[in-house]
Amino acid sequence: MRWLVLGVSALVVGLAAVTLGWAAVTPAEEKALGLALARGKLIYSYDQAAWVSTDTMLVELPRSGQAKVAGWIVEPKGEMLTATYYGLRGATPFPVYSADVVDNKVAASTVYDLGEPAVLSQAQQAIIKARATAMGSEFAACANAPFNTVVLPPETEGGPWLVYLLTPQVQNGVYPFGGHFLVEIGANGDVVASRRFTRACMNMPVGANDGSFPGITHNLDPTPTEIHVFLSLWLKKTLYVMTEHGAWSVEGGRIRLLTDDQD
Repeated sequence: MRWLVLGVSALVVGLAAVTLGWAAVTPAEEKALGLALARGKLIYSYDQAAWVSTDTMLVELPRSGQAKVAGWIVEPKGEMLTATYYGLRGATPFPVYSADVVDNKVAASTVYDLGEPAVLSQAQQAIIKARATAMGSEFAACANAPFNTVVLPPETEGGPWLVYLLTPQVQNGVYPFGGHFLVEIGANGDVVASRRFTRACMNMPVGANDGSFPGITHNLDPTPTEIHVFLSLWLKKTLYVMTEHGAWSVEGGRIRLLTDDQD
């Protein structure tokens, strides 16, 4: 096993899959882990829907339409995700292109008539407003490129929109482990909470098939977060995370606390 050590503080090299002396996962940590898994999977799915639909949009949408695109949103629609690319007429958004994504593939798409622009639903306009508000926050990406954004719907009735600001990858083989943020937008359109997932930028090289296992220290939470789940899914690698509680493995849809009875 070879470790790729990332982060400001060095993760112990040669830890293998054994750590000793940490307590079992508490009920509060179990809840946090469940939330991290659920949100991390959604972030990845929404981000991938935007990624694959962008490819088809650039092929199917004329250049005149592409020039109108001011942003995009992704929303659930039954078993699929719909990515909608929108323009702005003054402050009013209108759809330019949309794509239905199933299993990370575009199943259907629509090029809108710019001569007779359609209107967006109130729900879509609420997502766009939440995205715009979060983009206006104090956070800055860890790359010379705008954030990728994922807007997750409220998890409870009347709850906030969860807007994730994700530093994009701008170099092949180099991945942003830092520069990801969450901005929560209340029903009234105001920011009600926000957080950073790292204290510093961490743009690190990771080989696709080099046998390395990315590992990072994380001292902002006792357990791995949704960003660690997202990164593991994105990298298609097990990510090892060292927190104050102990060492964890994050493998896509699974998080484990590594203990002396695991190999």
